[in-house]
Formats: sequence, C-alpha cells, structure tokens
Amino acid sequence: MDKLIPVFNFLKNNRFWITCGFLSIAMIATWFISTNQLIADKSSWESDLKSKINSANAIIRTTAAEVGDNVVAHPNETTIAGMNAEIQEGVDAVLAAWKLRREKQESILVWPKEVIDSDDFVRVFKRFDPPETFPVETDPNTMLELLAIYKQQIPPRMEQISNIIGTKWKHGKKKSEKDKADSDEDERPPANIGPGGRGGRERGGAGRPSVGAQKDKTGIDISTVVQWNEENQDLWNDKLTTFRGYDDNQLTRNYPTPLQIFMLQQDLWLLEAMFNVIKEVNGDANANDLAPIKVIDHIAFGREARAQLGELGRGRARKETKDPFATNTDKYKSPFHGRYVDADYEPITAEDVRQVLATDRSDLPDKYLELIVAKRIPVRIALQMDERKIPEFISKAANYPFAFEINQVRINKHVPNEGIVLVGAMGKGGARGDDEQGSDRGSTIGAAGGAGGTGMAGGESEFAPGSRQGEEAATEAIETRTSYDVAVEFYGVVKIYNPVNRALLTGEKPETTPAAPSTKP
Repeated sequence: MDKLIPVFNFLKNNRFWITCGFLSIAMIATWFISTNQLIADKSSWESDLKSKINSANAIIRTTAAEVGDNVVAHPNETTIAGMNAEIQEGVDAVLAAWKLRREKQESILVWPKEVIDSDDFVRVFKRFDPPETFPVETDPNTMLELLAIYKQQIPPRMEQISNIIGTKWKHGKKKSEKDKADSDEDERPPANIGPGGRGGRERGGAGRPSVGAQKDKTGIDISTVVQWNEENQDLWNDKLTTFRGYDDNQLTRNYPTPLQIFMLQQDLWLLEAMFNVIKEVNGDANANDLAPIKVIDHIAFGREARAQLGELGRGRARKETKDPFATNTDKYKSPFHGRYVDADYEPITAEDVRQVLATDRSDLPDKYLELIVAKRIPVRIALQMDERKIPEFISKAANYPFAFEINQVRINKHVPNEGIVLVGAMGKGGARGDDEQGSDRGSTIGAAGGAGGTGMAGGESEFAPGSRQGEEAATEAIETRTSYDVAVEFYGVVKIYNPVNRALLTGEKPETTPAAPSTKP
C-alpha cells in the first residue's frame, strides 16, 4: 500500500492534465465513430433514394394499358389528359344547358317590329345583347331620333300585351290628360315626382279595378276576362311615358336613354311572359266570372318588385336589405342599378354587373359570377284567383321559358300596390315597403307549403285579415264555401339568360364587345 502512495500523489498533483488527455481521446473516438456512422447512413440513404427514383420513373412511364396487378399508375401525361377531358365535358354540359335555356327565351326576347316601325332602331339596339354591354360613354343626344321612335311607338305595345289575358289597358284608346300634356310639352320636367318615386305613389291604396257596364253582384266588371287594377296600370304607364330626371337621364326632352329603353323592353318581355302564364291557367275562359284568375292587383319586376322579405322558416323575423339607392354617385346612375339580385335577394350594383361582363373580374365576389350566365330579376304579382289553381299557376310559371321561380306565397294578406314604387337610382325613393309593413298581420307560405316570415308588404283591404270577412273566409271550412276566390301574392325571381359565351365561362379572353352605335340611325 505504501508503494501506491507516490502513484496516488502523482495522479492527484497532475489530475488536470490527465483529465484533459482522457477527454481528448474520448472526443477523437466519438468523432471517428460518428463519422463512420454518417458515411454508412449516407450510403444507405442514397441507395434507397435511387431505388425510389427508379421506381417512380418506371411508374411514370407506365400507361393505363400496362398496369398489372402489382403496379399502380400514378398521375402522368395520360391522367392529365384524362382530367382535361373531364373538365372539358363539364364545361360542355354547362354550355349545353345554358344554350338550351337561352334558346327557349330567344323567341320572346324579340324587339317588336310590328310596333317599332323602324329597321334602323331594331338593328342598333339588337346588337347589344346582353344590354349591359352598351357603352356607357355613348352620348344619348347623338341618338335622339331613335330614342324618339321608341317613346312614340312603344306605348301601343301595352294594349297588345293586355289582349293576351283579355284585360283592358286604360291608357290605350283614349289618352289621359297627363299623357296628352307629356306628348304636347316634352320640354317640361316631370311635375309629378314625389318622395316615393314616379307619380309620388309611395304607398298604393286598396284600389279596385274600374267598373264597367256589365257587373256581377259584387260589382266586378265581367265585360273582360281579367281585371287589372287601374292604379297598377298607372304605374306601368309612368314607366312608358316618364323618363327625364331618372337614373342617368339628363336629356332636355322627355325621351328615354338607351339604357332606360333596354330596361323597359326587358320589363315588357317579362310582362308578356307572365300574362301568357295567366292565360294558360285561365284556359278558354271568356268571361271574368268563369276565369280562375279574375283580378291582377299588382305586378312588378326588378327594383319595383323588391321588398323586405321575412326569412322562410324563421317565424316573423325581418331581414334588412342594403339599399343601393342610398349612394348618389355617377357610377350608380343607371337603370340597371339594383335591378338584379344575388341568391340572397341582395341587390347588385350596375357597376358589378358590367364588371362581370368585362375582362377583369379578379376583385369580383364569386357569388356574382352567376351573372356570366344569367341575371336574377325579382318578380312580385298579386292576384284574385281560385285558390285551387295556385299549384297550377306556380307550376306553369316555373315551366315557362322564362322559368319564374316562385319562392313565397301569401294568401289574404296583401294590399294592392302597397310598397310598389317606380323609382330611379338617384336617391328619389326606394322600391320597398314601409317599416310598418309586413307586421304581425300576415304570414308567408313558402312555395313548398311551409310557414315562413312576414314576407312582402302587409296591409288591410276587403280581402285582407284586417277585415272580419277576410279572416272568416280564410278560416271557413273549404267544403262549406260558396267561392274559392282568394287574394294571393307571389314573390320570386326570374332568370334572363345571356347569349352563350364560352370565353366568359372558361375565363378566356371575352368575345369582342360591339362598338358604340353610330350617331346616325
């Protein structure tokens, strides 16, 4: 033991250097072992990677015909071509459906040459389809001759349309004093502009059709098949005769602008289509008392038809709608501003509609891209009709070439013309009901038969729940009734399809837009 003491003392005195030596040896050994392991791993990884690359290359070169039980063909040129074919088939299917719907409507979307006796007018306006492609920079003063033709010659068209259902157009054979004044003094600004729009009719009353010489026991004129509420006729006559001071119209004479002509003609096409639906429901009836549909309380399209709807299936909760007329800027001065709605019935600005049909749609919300194919126009019509014919009316409306989609139905709840106002897009009013309208006085029935919200403007009349007779008629057992006639209001949309344009659908460069019309017809 004594011999080991000098060794321990040496180790104790030199422990620092001895420790450093051991650490150096350990680090060298660790480096050597790690390096060898990394080299081995690298070689293994490279070999495995090369094997997988070779396998992937073999799969890429494998076509569908060469695939065996143990080989799976991955995406390659063949599958890419197959995907492109699938996409192409989808696009072709959409185009085929689009073409089918458009062709059904083309027989109606025709400028009435028998009324507009001018080949030059039809030639110029027919070029712009859809009408939103009309150049907004065009000066209407360069087209006054054509504008005058439409203003002077289109009013008789209403009488022709009215004859479809056997109704009387009160402004047809004999002009009213207002019509005569407008014809004799086009220079005069509209004197009947009120806070509610054209004619100041902010709220229609419960006006009934005029009474003719042949009346039944209720006082209804039976000399025509369908009675059309005269106040609603007045509103339509305003659309046909009053133009200056509304939308983008700054003309010195009371002529329509080109865009106003496009909008009005679109309404006339829709009116003709709806009257054809009514005619189909009425069949061969040749007298008012024999017709299932006896009275039109009101009918409106576009901005005039928009209303504050309750949400279907959610009781009487009201739904606020944004009002594009609250903005009074130059880019919104268009008859098409707020005329179309999206899937949620929210109005779309004219600027957005034009942007869809332009080359740059990068900032446009996806929900507006439907405008490439078709535009949704609100439809609102109230009738006095046989309630047993309601399903037939909805069915015939849906199967008509314009495909009127009825989404809400109200029975014995409306007031004729209530909430319908003819307006422009320059802050002169709103096409919607008053705040008190659509209160707890009524209920809405969805087209499928379910209960819904308050829907359109509510109100009281001899046909509405505000009267005891109306409520008793609504609750009376159907088998004890002597009459099945009820007051019904329908609300929905109709789609007008644009000409088929593959370039717009696929995002390619759009087809060339027609140039601005010539300054001469």
